[in-house]
Amino acid sequence: KLSDVFLIPTFQILYKETKTVNFDSISCTAAISTSTKFDIKNAENKKAISFLSYRQVITETLPELETQLKNLDASQVVEKETIEASISGWNEALAEYEEVNMMAWNGDLLKRSNVE
Repeated sequence: KLSDVFLIPTFQILYKETKTVNFDSISCTAAISTSTKFDIKNAENKKAISFLSYRQVITETLPELETQLKNLDASQVVEKETIEASISGWNEALAEYEEVNMMAWNGDLLKRSNVE
C-alpha cells in the first residue's frame, strides 16, 4: 500500500516563505513574521506530471499543505482557498483509493465499473 503510486497532472507553482520585519520606532522594537506567498500567474510555474507514492502523500504532501495553510495570514484569501482545495482534493483521492482497494479485495470492482 505505501508503495502504491498516484500519477497526477500538476501545475508546478513556486512557493516562497517570506519574513517581514516590522519596526516600532516609538518602542524601538522589531517583530518578525513569516508567511507563505505564491503567484499563480508567474512565468516560472510549469505544467508537469508527478508520481507520488501513497506514503509521500500521507507523510509529506498533506503535512506540507497543512503547514502552508497555517502560515498564511488573513489577507491571503486566494492562497488559503487554493491550499484548502488541494487538501480536500487529496483527501477525496485517498478516500477513493481506499474504496477501490476494498472493492478489489472483496471482488466487487467489476460491479462498480459496470463491466460484465
